[in-house]
Amino acid sequence: MKLTPIFAANLRAYSDAMKGRGVTQTEQAKRCNMAKSTFSELRSGHVYSPSIWTALRLAEMLGVTVDDLLTDKPDRRVAVAQRIFSGETA
Repeated sequence: MKLTPIFAANLRAYSDAMKGRGVTQTEQAKRCNMAKSTFSELRSGHVYSPSIWTALRLAEMLGVTVDDLLTDKPDRRVAVAQRIFSGETA
């Protein structure tokens, strides 16, 4: 069984919440000024250790903190994803 890195699992949950609000992965990548393929690699966990600058760009686009992207607490991940989906700001 392949384990998904925490960063990728959180990014995927938050990105999916954005998709639920109608923001496509292509648009999310564009908002981060990165190629969709790079964004997909990050979501899938193929980039195991993204740079802090990448994490900051993603956090800003998602409206979360870098801590939210790094949390290992499933309850926090769910709460943040629900906040993103509902359009609430931090």
